[in-house]
Amino acid sequence: MEADIQAADLEATETDKRVFSPAFSGTFDSELNVDWFGTVRARLGLAEEKALFYVTGGLAYGGVDFAGSYSNVGTVRLNSDETEVGFAVGGGVEVALDSRWSLKAEYLYVDLGEIDAKATFPAVGTVTEIYEAEADVAFHAVRVGLNYKLGSKHEPLK
Repeated sequence: MEADIQAADLEATETDKRVFSPAFSGTFDSELNVDWFGTVRARLGLAEEKALFYVTGGLAYGGVDFAGSYSNVGTVRLNSDETEVGFAVGGGVEVALDSRWSLKAEYLYVDLGEIDAKATFPAVGTVTEIYEAEADVAFHAVRVGLNYKLGSKHEPLK
């Protein structure tokens, strides 16, 4: 088992032309940010000499900010800033450098699910429009790490 958490600066933007009703059309500008994410995962692998080749999978979580604005008659702003929960799967290799130090290279696919935002905007007359936007939050991560094993009982490498 292993757990990790890290800062991230992942950003995606999009502009989309939309038809809101037969009388109105406009654009939707959106921005999705993942500010941080972490995982709690199991590793299962095959050890060969000083290397461990493994697959991994488990829980993923992260801070996701989704903001957007519809523009047509006026401007409608949507915003959602939440901690999302999903899953992570991947694989990697960890190589022992000595009895305490190891070097790791790992690939992860992280899926934090779907985030949505809603806003209401008074349209023409007494009709209130509800505007919604959704975004799927999934990304790939490639990581390299240097690990140090704590504790006093370490067997020398063979």
